[in-house]
Amino acid sequence: MNLRDIRRLVRVAKQDADLLGAILGQRDSMLSLPESAALYQLLRMAAPPNARVAELGTYVGGTTRVFGEAFRRSGVREEPRIEVFDFFEHNQRSRRRLRDHPLFDERDFFAIWQANI
Repeated sequence: MNLRDIRRLVRVAKQDADLLGAILGQRDSMLSLPESAALYQLLRMAAPPNARVAELGTYVGGTTRVFGEAFRRSGVREEPRIEVFDFFEHNQRSRRRLRDHPLFDERDFFAIWQANI
């Protein structure tokens, strides 16, 4: 990608942030909608047919859903592969933030991640 492509990606991502929110529905992510939209557009523009992504530290699946939706809509012909690596263990902040979720588990947030993706 050249600088022109990157500028276009950022411009389109900012314009499409609300649209991405509508596509993904209610979401919980550590990325803002414009950041998610930029990631989404990057994958749509640059993902090869045999795309593979490794996500290190997934939290509750917001970014994983962005990856999956981008692959689905990009026409990737081969089975895309998203490899997720996380311990799914709470820290104090995630335990507080997620405690009212119907799938809350005191030990981990794997069930919440699984439901979100």
